[in-house]
Amino acid sequence: MYIETMHCKRTGLASYAMSWLCEIADAHDVKLSLTPVPYDRQSMDVVQLTQWYQSFGFVRIGMQDEMMRY
Repeated sequence: MYIETMHCKRTGLASYAMSWLCEIADAHDVKLSLTPVPYDRQSMDVVQLTQWYQSFGFVRIGMQDEMMRY
């Protein structure tokens, strides 16, 4: 599985998928929640993931790593 994921990095597929998911959530008035967790050592760290999710409208909830998109 590691080899397969290496071919997808930096292709924009994750951003496309997240945009699509957010559009569906908005169309159905659904709140999304998540906790950013790095996939492996070569992926983004928690800070980078948090910033990436913020670009899609997610906000941190309290002092925890949990994020919500209203």
